[in-house]
Amino acid sequence: MTTAPTAAPLGVTLHATLPMDDLLTALAAVVPHVGTERSGPGCDRLRLVLDVEAMRLCLLATDSESAIEAVVPLSDADDAVVVRDADGGPGARVVDRVDLDLSAGAAKTILAVFRRVGGETVRVDVPADGRSVQVTDVSGLLVGRTVRVAAMGEWGPVGDEQRVDAAAMIASVCTAPLALRTTCSLLPKTLSRWAPTAKALGVLPLRVTASGMGLMAYGDLTEAAGLVVLGCLRVYGTVDAVPAAEAAYYGPATAVLMDLLLDGSPVGGEGVEEVSHAMVSELSAWLHEQDDTDTDTGDDPDPDGDDEPDDGPAGGEAA
Repeated sequence: MTTAPTAAPLGVTLHATLPMDDLLTALAAVVPHVGTERSGPGCDRLRLVLDVEAMRLCLLATDSESAIEAVVPLSDADDAVVVRDADGGPGARVVDRVDLDLSAGAAKTILAVFRRVGGETVRVDVPADGRSVQVTDVSGLLVGRTVRVAAMGEWGPVGDEQRVDAAAMIASVCTAPLALRTTCSLLPKTLSRWAPTAKALGVLPLRVTASGMGLMAYGDLTEAAGLVVLGCLRVYGTVDAVPAAEAAYYGPATAVLMDLLLDGSPVGGEGVEEVSHAMVSELSAWLHEQDDTDTDTGDDPDPDGDDEPDDGPAGGEAA
């Protein structure tokens, strides 16, 4: 789970390489779901998390009604950077993760620059201060095209508002029981929002839950290898749903979601209210319960109890 980062010294940058096609597919799938300022706190931001320790780059977006997360495994990455006290003291900390926000426009700039390049590998350079992202084509012997976009400023709440947490929304739907039998409908606005995602992925695999939500689950979810995309959206007409004992999804990608929860203070924000902490505890308890009873289906289709989605995420400007 995430905690509020402390400012990193200037000049500290994390470097990683990843498949160009996976990055572009992830961006094309996620960008359409960046909301507006009216969608909710922080919804006008695409959240980007580069984690060289976990060897993954994550993108998250939400419009408060639906949410999506894409996880792209890194091909290679530099070691974490050890930052020591400026006064030469014994204190030191490891910088292995940068969490920042891009605007939809900044993300679209990256897509526009590399969509027709046809390369195989890109290098992503992210300063630890989270102020920008640079993407470079490194497919050939010589460095190719490069684009650098500025990140958005730190998100800060107005009053007591809490940033909508895309990871928490998706995780909540993952824990909901699947519907054994039901009928459902999608609104035209929902279809239009998810059509670009389906085009980017080539398919839109949807699992309907008994709680009236849909879980879009793409990729190798068993091993969480390669590009993995999880999303949640509202479906309608599931009042006749027969719940199953099986949750919508439980696997390695669940752990990634847990690691991306906005736990504590968002960047520049206030502490999360008790209800958010309760959700984190509930999800953690569910994971432990699954570990203890993974061979016992049980009679309770909803080991969590309440499957209401909580709040979710992220966005920046092109340089």
